[in-house]
Amino acid sequence: KMLIVETGENYVYYSNLPPGKYTFWVKGINPDGIWSDQVASLDILIKTPWWKTWWAYLLLLFTICSIFYFLYKLTINRLHLSNELKMEKAERGKIEELDRIKMSFFTHISHELKTPLSLILGPIESLKESLNNERQHAQLDIMKQNAERLLRLINQIMDVRKIENEKMTLSLKRGEFISFVKKIFERFTDYTNRRNISYDFISYVETKDMFFDADKIEKILYNLISNAIKYTPNGGRIQVLINERERDLIVSVCDSGIGVAQENKKQIFENFYQVSARGFDNTYGTGIGLYLTKEFVQLHGGEITLNSQLGKGSEFEFTIPTNLLPSYTQTETPENFAEAEIDSSDHFLKYKVLITLLIPLTAIAVSTAQTQKIVDHVNPFLGTDF
Repeated sequence: KMLIVETGENYVYYSNLPPGKYTFWVKGINPDGIWSDQVASLDILIKTPWWKTWWAYLLLLFTICSIFYFLYKLTINRLHLSNELKMEKAERGKIEELDRIKMSFFTHISHELKTPLSLILGPIESLKESLNNERQHAQLDIMKQNAERLLRLINQIMDVRKIENEKMTLSLKRGEFISFVKKIFERFTDYTNRRNISYDFISYVETKDMFFDADKIEKILYNLISNAIKYTPNGGRIQVLINERERDLIVSVCDSGIGVAQENKKQIFENFYQVSARGFDNTYGTGIGLYLTKEFVQLHGGEITLNSQLGKGSEFEFTIPTNLLPSYTQTETPENFAEAEIDSSDHFLKYKVLITLLIPLTAIAVSTAQTQKIVDHVNPFLGTDF
């Protein structure tokens, strides 16, 4: 392409030239319009841009293929993960359903066993009072201890069922906490003496009158102290300590037993979790005691922690708030009697009937004939709907 520039201009523009080799020719002209015979030339090489090179196209193709492959693998992995989650959820649902069925079965069996066990314990006490033979007394004590242990196990299974169904509630009553703990502590004195275990109760609080659930506190202390005795060798040491911090009472159960390994500490309060203990043949259990202990402490609004070192003992510490108050929705039953009030309705009673059942402090047995008399007496007031 030939270009003629005006006089005095010493430049020329070429734009959008494709890559390749070019020769730039320059020829001059004088003012009279006569062209010079001499021609100047300049060789020019325009390189191909890197993004238009073959390796750039190859890199782009590889990048696009990699993206598609990554998206494909990501989609496949998501589908696999989704399927695994669905299968895991279904498996977990089956396990939970199986656990629910098993727990329901155990609960029904427990209900059936609880009454006969209670009836067994009564005659044992009567036999102990009527017999003077020490050997027979010892055998009856063994029978009583095993029956009570089985009864406690049944109650624990029923408590687990209540917790799982979120039906476990507190029954708060005012009482003196320190003396209550000491009474439970003293129940294990004979057993620790037989095994030559140093067994001490230390309270830095003289008295503390407060609201607490006596039944659940008793179960908490029984589980912790019995575990301490179970895993402490003969000649060891067990301490129960009570201290106060701000609005909490701190109860600690310390022992010089085998301790708990670091990897087991987080799972020790899980339901049905058990840790094998070498050298201890009497460490049988169900794995629900510490689970219930944690749940009962949390029901009181407290916390439970474990400080332990393998081979050097354990310390279970739990807190109970001292400012607990009964809920307004909580129905408190008087100690010596219970009242049941039945409202009238079209389907039940024409009149409002207040039935008060007096329950004496000592256990009483009502015969079948007496029961029938009571039913015959109350039936005219209840009508046919009852």
